Amino acid sequence: MVSIAGIFADEENSGHPKNTITIDTAMPYATLLTWSFTYDPFFGTAVQYERDLGANLSLAARASFIGMWILGDTLTNLSSFSAETHGRYYPNGEFFFVDWSLGYANFTLEEPGKRKKMANYVKTGVKVGWRIDFGEPGGFVLEPGIGFYQAFGPNREHYEGAFSDLNNYLYNILARAFVSGFNFSLGMGCRF
Repeated sequence: MVSIAGIFADEENSGHPKNTITIDTAMPYATLLTWSFTYDPFFGTAVQYERDLGANLSLAARASFIGMWILGDTLTNLSSFSAETHGRYYPNGEFFFVDWSLGYANFTLEEPGKRKKMANYVKTGVKVGWRIDFGEPGGFVLEPGIGFYQAFGPNREHYEGAFSDLNNYLYNILARAFVSGFNFSLGMGCRF
């Protein structure tokens, strides 16, 4: 049985911190920007844990949530949750990294008086970024990055009746837009 104390003792002996926990602070900035244009509440956040496997490789687990509430005569709720595994390669063994991810994402649309609509996807993507330590390796870390993500899965046919083809088409575009596309991240956290 391996103890947590033993793991951290090995890390102290190596002189190289192997764990990093970050929160994506770019999402709250996007919240303010979206709100300033639409006046509709918007919230997003992501948490990531990364474990170094060596000087050049690491694995990370990331969970994120995005939600938007459209105000008006009725309240419509759009939300997405994703859980991903990331593999990272640090070419110079320091701060620049290339990241590939694979995971699960869903999209939910709730309209008053209507059945909840959901779509589930396999999500994959690539990202480049920098893990910047302030001072010695360890302690506060800043992690800016830019990436592109794509959702794979069948289209959903939630609507029936008049304009069903158009409504289903628009729903699937909206669902994929919530979990796909370009993404800017700004992780802040701690490396230990």
